[in-house]
Amino acid sequence: MKQRYTTTIVLFLSVISLGFSQCLSDNFNTSYGNWTASDTYLSSTPGNEGDGVGFNDVNDFIVTTVAITNPESIQFSLARSSVSDQRTLSIQYSTATSGPWTEAENITVGQTTETHQLFAINLNLTGDYYIQVIMTYRAGGSYYLDDISIFCGGANAPEIQLLDEFGNLQNCAFTQDFESTAINATTEKTVTIKNTGDVDLNISNITTTSNFSITGPTFPLTILPNAETLLTIAFNPIASGNSNGTLHIINSDSNENDCTILLTGQAFTPAPEIDVERNTEASIPNGSESSTGYNTVFASTIVGATTVSKLYYIHNEGQLDLLISDITSSNPTEFQIVLNPSNSTIPNQTKIPFEIQFSPLTSGIRTSIITIANNDADENPYTFEVQGTGKCSVAPLLAQPSSGPPGTIVTITDSNFGTGTTANLNGILAEINLISDIKIEVTIPENATSGTLNITNDLGCSNATNFNLIAMRAIDCDGNNSNTPTNLFISEITDHPSGSHSYIEIYNGTGTAVNIEDYSIEIHYNGTTIRTIPFEEATLNNQDVFVIAFGAGDAENSNATHGYDQVSTLVGINYNDNIRLLYNGNWIDLWGDVSGSPFTISQKGYTYRRKNNILNTPSTTWNQDDWEAFQTVDYTDIGTYNFSSGIPPQILTQPTNNSMGCSLYVQFSTVAEEGFIGQKQLQYQWFFNAPETDIWTEVIDDLNHDDTQTATLKILNTVETDGNQYYCRILEDSNLCYTATATVKVSINESIWTNTGWQDNIGPSVNSFTVLNHDYNTVTHGNMTTCGLYIPLGKSLIIDSESYAKVIDKLHVEGELIVKNKGSFVQENDSEIINSGIITVEKETAVLNAWYEYTYWSSPVSNETFDPVFNNSQRLYWYNSLNFVDIYKEENNNNAQALGQDDVDDNANDWQAIGDNTEIKRTDNLIPGVAYAATHSELNFTPGAKYTYSFSGNFNNGTILTPVERNDESHLDTNFNLIGNPYPSAIDVTAFFQANVHSINANGTLEGAIYLWSHDTPPSDTFNGNDVYNFSPSDYAIINGSGSVAAQEGTGTKPDNFIPSCQGFFIQFSDNYPTPTGHVIFNNDMRVTDKNAQFFRTSESNKLWINLTSDNGVFSQTLVSYISGAKDEYDGSFYDVDTQIAKDVPAKLYSTMPNSDKKFIIQGKALQSINADEKINLGLHLSIKVPTIYKISLDDFEGEFLTQNELFLEDTFLNTYHDLKTSSYTFTSEPGTFNNRFNLTFKSHSLNIETFDKASQFQIIQLPTNDIIFNLDSEHIQMQSIEIYNILGQKIHHLKPHTNRDVLSAISLHHGTYIASVSCSNSVQFKRKFIKKY
Repeated sequence: MKQRYTTTIVLFLSVISLGFSQCLSDNFNTSYGNWTASDTYLSSTPGNEGDGVGFNDVNDFIVTTVAITNPESIQFSLARSSVSDQRTLSIQYSTATSGPWTEAENITVGQTTETHQLFAINLNLTGDYYIQVIMTYRAGGSYYLDDISIFCGGANAPEIQLLDEFGNLQNCAFTQDFESTAINATTEKTVTIKNTGDVDLNISNITTTSNFSITGPTFPLTILPNAETLLTIAFNPIASGNSNGTLHIINSDSNENDCTILLTGQAFTPAPEIDVERNTEASIPNGSESSTGYNTVFASTIVGATTVSKLYYIHNEGQLDLLISDITSSNPTEFQIVLNPSNSTIPNQTKIPFEIQFSPLTSGIRTSIITIANNDADENPYTFEVQGTGKCSVAPLLAQPSSGPPGTIVTITDSNFGTGTTANLNGILAEINLISDIKIEVTIPENATSGTLNITNDLGCSNATNFNLIAMRAIDCDGNNSNTPTNLFISEITDHPSGSHSYIEIYNGTGTAVNIEDYSIEIHYNGTTIRTIPFEEATLNNQDVFVIAFGAGDAENSNATHGYDQVSTLVGINYNDNIRLLYNGNWIDLWGDVSGSPFTISQKGYTYRRKNNILNTPSTTWNQDDWEAFQTVDYTDIGTYNFSSGIPPQILTQPTNNSMGCSLYVQFSTVAEEGFIGQKQLQYQWFFNAPETDIWTEVIDDLNHDDTQTATLKILNTVETDGNQYYCRILEDSNLCYTATATVKVSINESIWTNTGWQDNIGPSVNSFTVLNHDYNTVTHGNMTTCGLYIPLGKSLIIDSESYAKVIDKLHVEGELIVKNKGSFVQENDSEIINSGIITVEKETAVLNAWYEYTYWSSPVSNETFDPVFNNSQRLYWYNSLNFVDIYKEENNNNAQALGQDDVDDNANDWQAIGDNTEIKRTDNLIPGVAYAATHSELNFTPGAKYTYSFSGNFNNGTILTPVERNDESHLDTNFNLIGNPYPSAIDVTAFFQANVHSINANGTLEGAIYLWSHDTPPSDTFNGNDVYNFSPSDYAIINGSGSVAAQEGTGTKPDNFIPSCQGFFIQFSDNYPTPTGHVIFNNDMRVTDKNAQFFRTSESNKLWINLTSDNGVFSQTLVSYISGAKDEYDGSFYDVDTQIAKDVPAKLYSTMPNSDKKFIIQGKALQSINADEKINLGLHLSIKVPTIYKISLDDFEGEFLTQNELFLEDTFLNTYHDLKTSSYTFTSEPGTFNNRFNLTFKSHSLNIETFDKASQFQIIQLPTNDIIFNLDSEHIQMQSIEIYNILGQKIHHLKPHTNRDVLSAISLHHGTYIASVSCSNSVQFKRKFIKKY
């Protein structure tokens, strides 16, 4: 920081009479000059310019210091104060300073104003005189005098006199300093040249040297006697550094004709100059540490609060703009720059403010460095330190509970908790669970003792509370632990936090009663002053205490419930006193440090309680570790002391729990043994502490607890007891002899549904136990996945259509749980379901067009009877697989038997009715995993409707083994068994196959196909069966390892890879399984939360579904699947499903494979077999005898190869290729079986593109006259022949056209499909199919 300034002096020119010269002049700016003063004062108030002389009392005066020769006149500037009271200022002269004085003139108040006026008074004296100005009268007010001059008679000669810029007389050769000036800038100073002679003073020239110049006036110049002129001198440096020069005044004063002035100045390069100032605008040095003098120390502030901001300035003392680019705090979270002029420009000689506030985040001294980035060359950055002290707020600490065994979780409520918060009990570190910034949970460590629980929060602030450990009580225990005291001893000491009150508790554990009159207490105050309390005569029984209260006037205050047994008026104790117990005057026991040094846990308000496991009591040696110390006084144990030489019970196993995470039920168990074997039996007494309460309550048998007097406590409802802590007192016959177990807590992560939503916004998860305290609907409120689920009484969960609830572990229902049609309930673990409420699964049938249409049902619940589920079912059957024998077959239900299989039981006893008098009755239970066939009732039946069936009971869950069997009377039949999904959710077919298919799992019992009844075809008397009218065997949709196909005469809906809930289905017992009986395995791994909509994945595999349809309602579907595990040969039903085709089947589409005469509706092929050269043979069975238009179409496909490549249908009869991805292929055919007509290929072998183009220009036009026109629209080729073929390939006509248009009279052609084979010039050939309609 540098100071630079410019001074400008303004002088005036006084004109006086010719012939006189000024012989004295003073402006009083710096001193009285040529005058001596008495009681007057100098200040700016009486000054005209600068200071002046004030007169404000009688006899205030000034007098010349020397006698003046020939004073002719006196001249001065005079004003008065605003008061108009009379006062007189007298101008006097005398030849001596002691008088007498002669008045030359008196000036009164009426002659003056409050503005200075010039007064001139003639003296006309000859000789030497002193001149005096004096106030001679004053009623009030003041006079203000300034700029006084005395003029004297002359010697007829000029006299040069210099006056500096301040008006002070100066002699020639004085020095005028220009101080600091920026280079190329100008600083001006003025000097007054005065002629004090009585002849004109002639100035012929004035010259300067160096960087100095004269700016006025011009020369030569004449100054009249007593006149003056103002000389202006300029300093204009062009380079930095010191400059020295001389000014010469060439004049007519004979003895000072070359009057000089020495000139000095300092030049500097202009720059900004930063200075930081506190609120008083005094500087804060750059780099300074915090200081109250610099106002950089903030007041102590409570942590978390904020001070009023402090004001500072940035001052630019330089000549160029000061640029402030940034102002930062090194500790911005605690010292914030709230008014921040970053990116500011400060002009020269200007200052701007900024402010800092202090917000401590932790206790203690806090500091920050304030950094100001700027463009001052030598002070960038400008830094200074600020400081403040954070102090902790004083607030009570809430701890619940304040007592308990090890393992107790204490809830602490205070403030500013975080990841840095710590806790300790008597210095032993305790585990912390951070709940929020105001709440933590502290776990009492295993090796803890009673004492002070200290909490230090994230701000570094500490708070404390007492904690009493519940561990054991041994007063009435048998045995001997070698810990019998030899005499009475001090068991407890208290000190009240205010006043003087204290307790001393004395314990008798000697085994006999003691007369205490021979005992006394000595209190050693400060370790030196001794006061004695003799004991009163009394008998202290064994295992009893004696309490003394003392503390002057506070001694009898009732602080402890027990009260006291003796009182003393001695004053209370302090933190450096010790207390001694004496017997017959001999010191036997001690509490406190005998040195007189401070030792207590706090200065006031403490409790010291002797530990009950200390050997060698009493003792005259002080050991802090023998005592439990409480920082806050605790009176709860005054009057009792837990001490015995007996042995309490021993705990072998602390309480444990058996999975409370997802359960409504839990139990806590402990194992213990007698402390003294064989004397007393152990008893168990459980206690609990409710969340955020302070008391422990004995547990009794109630709705939430059972077996409360045993070693295993059962918690019956963890929701109602969530957060409770439990411990067990193991008593050895008496409640005065027990050991406490560690604490264990009921803790479940709850998600509670209320009428306003999820409590605390905690929704269900795999880690939470969900409680529905309000009705819940999965469609309205969302799907649910939870660890456990509890539905209280009066509440309901509705799992609506196409939604789900998934429970990982336990389900507990007291209210109502309804799974609607297409809803899913999934339980992941094989856990028991606790149900005292209502569980219902509702399932709709598919659309029923007739009452006699069957649905295959499987129960999703246990212990459900056929009635009432099927009370609206007119027909109800179970399937007896052992009765199924298929050795003979028939054709078109003609009852003519021949060897072979038609999938119909030869004996007609496989389907068994369920009724009132049958083997299985309607009052029996449905067996989980077994399926049943049922129709609806004929009464009140509405065609085209769906009907809802309800199942009530506990959900089936976990592993279910469903018996299956095989009748080995024939090894050529299908070994069908009717089973069903036993769960209230869909199951994954792939997982089902992996567990049950023998070809891929040696333990599996099944072949690899599932048959789902769809009932799409009305019954017919031509369908094989044991009745006159039978259902179509083609009405089964099929799923196997290769994929699935729709029912062969159905709607075309193919099943996905999942079996919905309640769905029954046929499977085949494997002939390769070693025994004819076994089980089908269902387990929770198969269950899924969705895919429950159908009632009957993209991978590296490639699959294509081909449909055959017709204009009169035919439907047949086949699947070819290139899949891992399959081979290009028959692999069994897991990959390949073949079909038996009855003659009366209207139409059937299938694929074939080499070296096999089987007809496959599902064919699995090796994954690697698919390529551009692959060819798949399709076969047709057609029995419709009326003209029919058929279509072969691509229903669906999946897989990378099929996505990227075309798919063609090759018609070998017509020698054509059709792109099935573009459109369906239409054809007609006579009845019959055609195994070689159609192939699927992935590239076309048809005619070239040009041929296709010509064919597209060929038209066949059928006229109403029954004529057919053949027309080729081409100028480049000529038709040469047209051959007409029927669908069997027989040539019917041969035309030889002479032009590109020819007419055929088609009278001889029947209705149907025909082929026109056209040959043209240029070897162009093509075929065109047409249908004769007329």
